Amino acid sequence: MTSCRAEFIRPPSPSETPGANEFAPTGRRAEFIRPLCPATPLINIRGVSKSYHRGGQTVPVLSEITLSIAAGEFLALMGPSGSGKSTLLNLIAAIDRPDRGELTVGGLDITRLDEAELADWRAENVGFIFQFYNLMPVLTAYENVELPLLLTSLSRRERAQHVEQALALVGLSERSDHYPSELSGGQQQRVAIARAIVADPSLIVADEPTGDLDRQSAEEILTLMDRLSSELGKTIVMVTHDRRAAERAHSIMHLEKGELSARESLMHLEKGELSAKESRVQALVAHRALNK
Repeated sequence: MTSCRAEFIRPPSPSETPGANEFAPTGRRAEFIRPLCPATPLINIRGVSKSYHRGGQTVPVLSEITLSIAAGEFLALMGPSGSGKSTLLNLIAAIDRPDRGELTVGGLDITRLDEAELADWRAENVGFIFQFYNLMPVLTAYENVELPLLLTSLSRRERAQHVEQALALVGLSERSDHYPSELSGGQQQRVAIARAIVADPSLIVADEPTGDLDRQSAEEILTLMDRLSSELGKTIVMVTHDRRAAERAHSIMHLEKGELSARESLMHLEKGELSAKESRVQALVAHRALNK
């Protein structure tokens, strides 16, 4: 699958890249730091429609949706309740299937996969962030983050490395042995984000990730999500009712009665900063190509 991925590599020392590790608030330097992104869109949706059957009635939810999402993009989906936002998110994450249309991720038409293939595809390629965290209360932060890796062939030592790096990335290395009840709402959501990225997926889907948080905690989570996209090349699709949260994304699209509006682009970077970031990503892509 062609996608935007992050390699686990040795973190540079502070003398090599001053300020490079403010991403890990606890002071432990995170190692998830090499985005490798192709120029083509990661997600292509063409003429997708979805209806649900309730009793003897057919209720249309999405109508002829066409949308492309670039690798590394952070897209916010907004709209009133019942507009189809969560349905579209579930289709992109392969939790549900469209009635008709084409949905490709990394060039793979996921509508053609059977249930077992979809389960394997999701485990490898999609990370999930939920409004209410969905953490197991009887497991520690470390054990919650490790859960997705138990479905892989990684050894215990390899799992430990991934979990420690994910927790360092979200600034919770020193809370790894804490249970959800011992963490604040913002900390629980950071554990959930660590769980979402621990298997290094190319795509992250987030359903109202700040909906249960106070404003300060919400800002911290949105900052973390922005950096997952801009620095690690993760493609993020976020559903939200909160305009302030949506404005932290790269672009916004509105759903109304199952139809998408035009894309609203948001420029958070000055042109010079954007050019520098684009140059860095292009250099990393070239480096990867030379070393294949």
